[in-house]
Amino acid sequence: MIDVDRLSAQDMMKTDLISLNVRSTLTEAVRMFEENGVSGAPVVNDTGDLVGVISLTDVARSEHFKTERFDGRATQSVYEYDPLLDLRPDELADEGIELPSLDYDQEGLDLETVESWMTARIVSVSPETTLPELCRIMADESIHRVFVASNGRLQGVVTTFDIVKAIGSR
Repeated sequence: MIDVDRLSAQDMMKTDLISLNVRSTLTEAVRMFEENGVSGAPVVNDTGDLVGVISLTDVARSEHFKTERFDGRATQSVYEYDPLLDLRPDELADEGIELPSLDYDQEGLDLETVESWMTARIVSVSPETTLPELCRIMADESIHRVFVASNGRLQGVVTTFDIVKAIGSR
């Protein structure tokens, strides 16, 4: 039986971090997420300092579209077949049902930098932080990853999946 009170951030953290530079484009970020099977990454500046975090959630935030961050050169809609309605968007239009459309264009994704979409607020814990405390922090902050730091140096990251994997493998 696992003793969750004794499991620490150090026991669960990944140390082989893949980071993005503030000048990376959104296209590069999404490609890196897909190639590495991750949903987020730390963001560093040109001197290697941790300055933020970017996730697929940041990239998908609708306010970027609602505030017309892209200039209307939309080429692809994010709406797809909805099995609950059992109708595709074109069929919905035939029925007189109009859904709001969040559109994007590839050129916009190629021009936007990670720095302008990242979350600058970084949540970190010490390697000794216990699993219950780590879970409380993640729940309170509504986040899926916490950075592990010691003496101001980034040591690793713990994600919600890391927690599930650690508990499931014990």
